[in-house]
Amino acid sequence: MQEVLPFLFVIDIEFDEAEDLFDQIVHDDPYRLDDLDVYSNILYVMEKSSKLAYLAQQATRTDKFRVETCCIVGYFLAVLLSHKAITTV
Repeated sequence: MQEVLPFLFVIDIEFDEAEDLFDQIVHDDPYRLDDLDVYSNILYVMEKSSKLAYLAQQATRTDKFRVETCCIVGYFLAVLLSHKAITTV
């Protein structure tokens, strides 16, 4: 049931609660990659670049070829590119 709760909060746009639940899931199982693409989307929308960077690093260390890892790294690169674009304007 704990694994379903973050998705219910995402559907209701309760990103803070979903973030807290995903934080707990990642803490309990640091090698888990299932559904972390959703968590990376939450971090991207909330502009939590440091947490997104950590998540991308952990996911890459765990399995760099998983689809979830590619999504996480993609969101992280999007943050990097947006920051670079802002600073060059």
